[in-house]
Amino acid sequence: MRWLHVAAVTLGALILAGTLLLIGLHLSQPGPCGRGAMPCSSAPTCIPQRSWCNGHRDCPSGEDEDSVGCADWAGSDGVLHTVLDALPPSKTRTTPTLRKCALTNFPVSCRCEDTKLNCRGAGLVEPPASIRGGVSKLVLLNNFIKKVDSSSFSDYPSLALLHLGGNSITHIPAGTFTGKKYLQKLLLMNNMLRRWDSSPGELQDLQRLQWLFLDNNQLEDRTWPLGQLGALGHLEWLSITNNKLRLMQNEEFPLMTSLHELNLTNNAVSRIEEMTFARLSRLTLLELSSNDVRSIHPAAFEKLLELKELRLANNKLSILPDHIFESLGSLTKLDLGGNPIHIPGHLFLPLQNLTSLGLQDIDIGNIDVDMFSVLPKLSNVYFKFYYYCSFVPHVPRCKPNNDGVSSMEHLLHALPLRLTVWLVAGFTLGANVLVMSGRAALNDDNRVLSLVIRSLAAADLLMGVYLVVIASADEVMRGQYNSYAHAWMTSWACTLAGVLSMVSSEVSVMTLVFMSLDRFLLIADPLGRNLMSFRSSARAVAAIWVSCVILAVLPVAVHWRSSTRFYGANGMCFPLHIDDPYLTGWQYSTFIFLCVNGASLLLVALLYLGMFLSIVRTRRATPLAVGDVDVAKRFFFIVLTDACCWAPIAVMKVLALAHVHISAELYAWVVVFLVPINSAINPVLYTLTIPKYRQVLARLARRLAVCDAVLSTRRPSADTESSRASHSHRVQTASGVTLRTPADRPSPGSRKTSASTMADGNLGLPGLSAGTLFGDQSGPPLPVHVCEGYC
Repeated sequence: MRWLHVAAVTLGALILAGTLLLIGLHLSQPGPCGRGAMPCSSAPTCIPQRSWCNGHRDCPSGEDEDSVGCADWAGSDGVLHTVLDALPPSKTRTTPTLRKCALTNFPVSCRCEDTKLNCRGAGLVEPPASIRGGVSKLVLLNNFIKKVDSSSFSDYPSLALLHLGGNSITHIPAGTFTGKKYLQKLLLMNNMLRRWDSSPGELQDLQRLQWLFLDNNQLEDRTWPLGQLGALGHLEWLSITNNKLRLMQNEEFPLMTSLHELNLTNNAVSRIEEMTFARLSRLTLLELSSNDVRSIHPAAFEKLLELKELRLANNKLSILPDHIFESLGSLTKLDLGGNPIHIPGHLFLPLQNLTSLGLQDIDIGNIDVDMFSVLPKLSNVYFKFYYYCSFVPHVPRCKPNNDGVSSMEHLLHALPLRLTVWLVAGFTLGANVLVMSGRAALNDDNRVLSLVIRSLAAADLLMGVYLVVIASADEVMRGQYNSYAHAWMTSWACTLAGVLSMVSSEVSVMTLVFMSLDRFLLIADPLGRNLMSFRSSARAVAAIWVSCVILAVLPVAVHWRSSTRFYGANGMCFPLHIDDPYLTGWQYSTFIFLCVNGASLLLVALLYLGMFLSIVRTRRATPLAVGDVDVAKRFFFIVLTDACCWAPIAVMKVLALAHVHISAELYAWVVVFLVPINSAINPVLYTLTIPKYRQVLARLARRLAVCDAVLSTRRPSADTESSRASHSHRVQTASGVTLRTPADRPSPGSRKTSASTMADGNLGLPGLSAGTLFGDQSGPPLPVHVCEGYC
């Protein structure tokens, strides 16, 4: 049956396209990994560039996630990195020689070296006492100590480091650290510390303390000696993460002239007053991420002239005062990510030394190139969407570094995507041009059907033009895409390409609805004479085109003041809005791809269901033509391919709106392959599988062979014309076709001029009939000059 043939051709075309694509990918790989991929040093494995430093080990040995290579060394981390790099090799790479233990009377489960005692995981329930020899470093990490008091460390006045992390201490009584004048590092993290009582003057003894770590405890504002910290004259690093500090109104840090780094991550700070940190003038790092900060006083950072790193990520900030960063000219790293914040266009103007900017998970509706062009030293920026990277073309490292389709270097970043675009574009253009020209030459009896098919082919042809525009733009900007990304996405060329793609997809969908309705009326009621006239069909087709052009142009008219004009939301200029479902114009995108296309697919499905039910019920009771059923089956496969395209897109659109993550790779193939593939397959289904059209193609091939035989027998010498004049007026070719010379050319009146079809052989060419052209000697002969013109 013909519909089985159609199905086989469809499946075969898809398999062939996939096979050619795989072969092309294999043969076109430049180098061991190809563009956009990087080799692992530990194994012959290539991973995509976007997989480097993504938090997941893709190389067998994990070198793609090397902590040093992936770090952003801006801010205080950069200072540490500089210090480490400056150290001599002997201090960083040579293992020091172990020194003999100088201590006695210590637990056997502890390890000793010189005056350092390491009791990590020794199972102790209390600090060891009466150790002789002058302990300088005591590590009691990960034991079962629940209680300390003033006598716990009284025997060790020379302590320089005390590590009590990972125990179950809940309370530090007053006097616990009295007399520890040499203590430099005190580590109390990962306990259950709820209270720290300090007797007057006790902290005065900790004059040399440089590090104080209180992370992962349960301290609150009034349960630790905030007001006495000023006595720690040499404290440089204070870390109090994961506690319950709120820093209520009028609470402020005392004068601490040596404090460089203050980490308050994951507390309950809700507001920052003018004086909260005003007395910490030497601060270089202020970490306030993952709190509940909702407001910041405009002068909160005015005194922090040496601040290099400010982290305010994952708070509840909705607005920042206009001049909040006015005095932070030394700032090199700023992290505002994860806040529901509106960013004024001039907010970053004072930050001339900023090298790293974090804006993750922030929707920047007013984003513009000028917002970041005022940051001349910016080298790392982190956005919510790859699309935003087009607004920082001068920044070498921008994350996310691709959206699945484009990267910092290329509009189509992966080789398979580039090959697919060119292959689909070439096949779409060629097949639809062939269909339109063939339908024009083939005077089909069913003028209505031919009109609708030509309309569909024209729509699909526009998709091919769109793909050529995108592929050409990729070639022009290859290797330096991000430098031109903003200019490309805001250009009228991108807008026009988007309009073409939208018109193509919507005309295709609407035409299939029209086809399905026509077939349904014909098959469901064959005796009702529901045949649509040519004029009515032409009006319907014109209405489809006009309405779809209006649908495509309307968002441009609405958003013409916007830099993207709706279609420039990504480098592909196609407004699916799956990677960023709530970008400018998302409502219109949802209306088109969910409401319009979804309703159209549902209507078509219902029409075909009713159609096939009607065929089953009335197969023997109605004079339904076999050809009509065949046409309906062929259109069923056309509709099926469209459903296979738009149904997944609708599902992904709903998931994206529900904040379900759609992988970048899947999104890339949806835009590059799934959307335009219908335009390439439709010509195969509705024309190239028709027996009559295949016969025309076969006869055309025979005609070209005949012309080639005729022209090859003609001598290019000067006596050709004289020999032809003295020759018989007829030329007999090797294939037996008789061709008439110009002298015997039939007069115009002798030609067929009636409305012809393929049945009577006229192709509508002057002096040329199908019988003569395709080897049937019963028709009038073919003039040689016509052969010359058409061969």
